[in-house]
Amino acid sequence: MQRTRVDLAAEAAKRSADPMERIKKLYDDQAAAAQRAASAEAARGKQVDASLTRELAAIEKKRQAAMKTERDRQSAASRKPTRDPDLATPASISKLLRDALPGVRITSTTGGKHVANSDHYRSAALDFVPKGGMASMTKPDVREIFEKAGVSIRRNAGGVEQLFGPGDKGHSDHFHVAWEKGKLAVDNYRASVKETAKAEREAAAEQKKLDTALDQILGKFDPAADAARKYREELEEIDKLAKAGKITPDQQVAYAESALTGDTLSAVLARFETGMNVSAIENARIEAVAQKAKRDIKVATTAAAKRAAYAAINWNWSA
Repeated sequence: MQRTRVDLAAEAAKRSADPMERIKKLYDDQAAAAQRAASAEAARGKQVDASLTRELAAIEKKRQAAMKTERDRQSAASRKPTRDPDLATPASISKLLRDALPGVRITSTTGGKHVANSDHYRSAALDFVPKGGMASMTKPDVREIFEKAGVSIRRNAGGVEQLFGPGDKGHSDHFHVAWEKGKLAVDNYRASVKETAKAEREAAAEQKKLDTALDQILGKFDPAADAARKYREELEEIDKLAKAGKITPDQQVAYAESALTGDTLSAVLARFETGMNVSAIENARIEAVAQKAKRDIKVATTAAAKRAAYAAINWNWSA
């Protein structure tokens, strides 16, 4: 039984890593259960062909719906935002920075005094100061924000990236960043993020339904797999408590033994204590035999007598 539980737990872990496999397994189990029930009815002389066909068709319909939901979730998660030449504006980039850096101060967009032909005057640059001051972040930190949002930082004709800050002339007290217009529809990007989040929530809700249905199926038709699932979940909870320091290593072993055998914790602890006592008694007995043997060998005056004393050691002796 223990080997079966381990195997089933391993299979369940594999399915949990692949949502599509989990869905297939759930509905395969439902179809198999329906067929077993129909076989039992048929054995009693009932006509089940039509009802079994309808039930299997309903199960297959649910399978396809669940798989479509999962495919949609995966598709939404991998979908890239569309591009648009007009939406990367000072306003949308300012909002992007405020979302990423709460408390940020936008110190300049299209106004103020800048060098001739500045990107500020083309509505394609802004200056800002992080809430924590200039020492609170670096240019790579700024670059990462823009890269994650899909916004390309502009490079001039000489290939110089238009991202400046401390260490660059005239930018010790603010960051300056200019972007490539037309590289990303920031609003579309946000919409894509929201769509992905919605799809993930729907998939999570569907997964919860599948988990509940699977638990019911296992409990009804596959007690061994259900027991393996419960045991695995209990071990996970026990492990979390141990890692959090809420229980000792000894308690962790005792709880795991209780979860496996179904015995009460007091019974498990009593068994552990008995085992420890027996071990202590046995260790003392073996030590007594060893001490007597050493004394006998030590007092022997010839090599032959010492060998005889060694050969005479009786490890089954008890004082």
